[in-house]
Amino acid sequence: MDKREKLNIFEVEKMFDDAMKIIQWEEPSKEQCVEYHIKYLHSQLLLPVENAMLLVK
Repeated sequence: MDKREKLNIFEVEKMFDDAMKIIQWEEPSKEQCVEYHIKYLHSQLLLPVENAMLLVK
């Protein structure tokens, strides 16, 4: 596939579904996504960062 080739969203979705089937993975559930995101934010708060208050909000 050429990098400059434009694909429509349905082609991309089908390619993603096919790839997930090939590697025998399932899409993560919404709960898993939320849990991952919260853990990511928590890890960011454990490190000294300038925008800690933005992360909290």
